[in-house]
Parts: sequence; structure tokens; C-alpha cells
Amino acid sequence: MSRPSNRIECSQEAFLKFVEFEPNSGCWLWSGANVHRYGYKRWTVDGVTKQYLAHRIAWLIFHGSWPRGEIIHRCDTPECVNPDHLRVGTHAQNMADMVQKGRSKKRPRWTEETRRAVLDHPGPNEAIARDLGVHVYSVYRARKHLLERRRLTTEEVLRIKGAAKTPLGTLAAEFGVSVSAIKHIRYGQTHRSASADK
Repeated sequence: MSRPSNRIECSQEAFLKFVEFEPNSGCWLWSGANVHRYGYKRWTVDGVTKQYLAHRIAWLIFHGSWPRGEIIHRCDTPECVNPDHLRVGTHAQNMADMVQKGRSKKRPRWTEETRRAVLDHPGPNEAIARDLGVHVYSVYRARKHLLERRRLTTEEVLRIKGAAKTPLGTLAAEFGVSVSAIKHIRYGQTHRSASADK
């Protein structure tokens, strides 16, 4: 995100008009209307159409310079603009803070057992992702990769070639390969040498 000038005309008084002071936590909750996708609040400065994250503007107003790096919330409240609850850090420090405080959606590591479970699972990708606690796109990629790597025997190839009227998806499910693998066999793009005379 581009930075406004350090000489931006924005007073503490104007900024604090949009702040609700939370007495229990000490947070200054930004009440501006615009919300960033992760819950952080935005603010349009001096009528400029560009919007800035409110906690970054708070840093500028109360510390006198634009933050060099990411703002890390000590209070873990995205709406908070209290300068005492903010600190500047690197992206790595921000991510480490997130993991340490249990806010990350860290997914389990993929193992060969996970890959096999993905291939053996009878359900759709969404159900597999939910059951195994992994991302649905990872399931899609793993299934596609595993299905394309499966080696068919000559006998299986001949059965596929002989089933010209059977839908591609049905054959793919029966033989545990991708639909594209069945299509390539059916249209002679692969396994050309396999024939019934051999």
C-alpha cells in the first residue's frame, strides 16, 4: 500500500472523532465505516479517494512518521488504533505473532498417508478437505497428480478401448485414473501399441 506524506494534514482531534474508547481493554476502536477484508478499518484522508488502514494512520499521527514495516497489534483487535497497542515489525514477525497467539489456520503437513487417503476417499473434494482438515484446492491438485501418475496395465487399456460407449467419467472412476487419461487412450493419443492381437 502506498504511503501518504508524513506532512499529511490530519489532526489528532479529527482522527479521534472516529474512535470509541473501550475502558476494559484500553483499545481505541475505530468506528469509521470502511472495513478491510481481515477486519482492519480504513480511512479516507483529507478527502483523497485513496483509503489507508486506520491503524497505520494512527501510527503516523501519534509517532510522526509513516511506519516502516507492518503494524502488529499487541491486543489482537483489528479495529484498535491505540498507538500504545501497536508496534512496527517485519512480515515474518507479524506471522510469528499470529502463530504464537493461535490465530493462524495452519494446515497439517502432507504425508504419503494423506495423499493415499485423498485418493482412496470416495467423496467429493470438499468432503475430503473437511474430513482431512486440508484445503480443498490441495485435494484437487493431489487427486489430479495421483490419478495422472497411475500406470494402467495392458489389459486395463484394452478394456478401456473396448468400452467406447461407456462415459469417460465412469471409466475414470472404475480404473482410478483421470478423465483426461481415459480420453487420451480412447482417442489414440496414448497407449497406441496396446491392441487385442498382442
